[in-house]
Amino acid sequence: MHIVLVGAHPDDESIASGTIAKHVDRGHRATIVVATRGGRGHWEMEPETLMELRSEEMRRAAEVLGADLVFMDHPDASVPGGDKLREELVDTVRRLKPDVLLSFHPLVWRDDHRRVGLAASDASLKASLPLHVTGYPAHRPAPEVYFFGRPMTPIEPDVYARRSGSMSASGSGGAHPRRSRRATCTRQPSGTWSGSGSWAGRPTSGTPRPSSRKAADDTPTTFFPQTADLKRFNGEPLRVNG
Repeated sequence: MHIVLVGAHPDDESIASGTIAKHVDRGHRATIVVATRGGRGHWEMEPETLMELRSEEMRRAAEVLGADLVFMDHPDASVPGGDKLREELVDTVRRLKPDVLLSFHPLVWRDDHRRVGLAASDASLKASLPLHVTGYPAHRPAPEVYFFGRPMTPIEPDVYARRSGSMSASGSGGAHPRRSRRATCTRQPSGTWSGSGSWAGRPTSGTPRPSSRKAADDTPTTFFPQTADLKRFNGEPLRVNG
C-alpha cells in the first residue's frame, strides 16, 4: 500500500506523522507532498533563510518517518487555487500511484490548506480518468481519500480512522516513537529568534517546536487522528491496488 500525504507547508505532515510511521513499519510505502517551502511564516526572518530552514526540517522529518518527499515549490501563503494546482496534483497522483491519499478537509480555515485539500481530493478522481490526457497514464482505481483538520462548520464524517493510543508528542500514552522523534526535527518555536541559529533562552539541540494546534484526538471534529489504522468505520480494510 502506498500512502501519500498532500500538505501545504513543511510540518503539515505532523498531523498524521504517527500514522505514516506505523504503516511504514508494516512494510507500506509513504510519500509526503508539500505545496510550499513555508517562506512567510515568521515575523523577523528573511523568507529565503526561512525557506532553507524549513526545507531542511522537512527533509529530516521525512527521513525519520521513513517517507519519500516531494516539494511543489509554490509560494507560501499564495498557493494557487482552481485548475492550476489541481492539474499539477493530477500528474502527481498519476506519477506516485497512491492507494490512500491524506490531505486537509476542503473547509478548514486557512486558505492554503483549503486549496490544497480541495485540489488533492479533486485530482484523486480526475487522475483515474483515461480520457483526461496529461503526460502520465491514468491511475486506477482512484485512491481512498481521508481528510484531516477542523472544518469551519461542523460535519459528521462517514469514515473514521480507528484510534490507537493517545497522540502525545512527548511519546507518552502510546504515541508512535518516530512521531516523537519527528517533533525534534522542527526548530521554530513561537519565541524570539536570536539571529544566530537558535531561539533566545532555548537550546538549539533537542528542542521541539511547541505545537500550534491541538492533537487531533483532542479535537472532536477532526477526521483523522495522528496515529491511526487505516480502516473504514465498520472495520473493513481499505481497498488497495492489486
